[in-house]
Amino acid sequence: MSQTVKDHSVTALERMLLRRRTQLDRLTRRREFLQRQIEKVERQIGQIGGRNGTTHHVRRKVRRRPRNSRPLTEVVVDVLKKNKTGLPLSQLSAKILATGYKSHSGDFKNVVYQCLYNNRKTIVHDDKAGVYKLL
Repeated sequence: MSQTVKDHSVTALERMLLRRRTQLDRLTRRREFLQRQIEKVERQIGQIGGRNGTTHHVRRKVRRRPRNSRPLTEVVVDVLKKNKTGLPLSQLSAKILATGYKSHSGDFKNVVYQCLYNNRKTIVHDDKAGVYKLL
């Protein structure tokens, strides 16, 4: 348990105070040294052509999700209705994009596959022919 000020003698209190001042002086000198080091590094960065060590935040470009008039599932069903024999995934995704469906996806075939996979009640995959058809 910590002792109160009343429990210490005057000389003990003076020693504690001296210890604290010494520690404070040491930390202050260290801070000044480190600040000089940082200033030196910032000057070097400025000489190289950087931004003088200041941090800058690059603003991310916000890309809005394209708004389509109909959901992907409806477009897939319409395309498959027009092709009774069915379509392979690559042709199906190309025909969906040809209808004017907008997507920023880097792998639109995967988006279409996920749609087909999640709608197994209405769309089936014919393994022999390798095509997707409506039920």
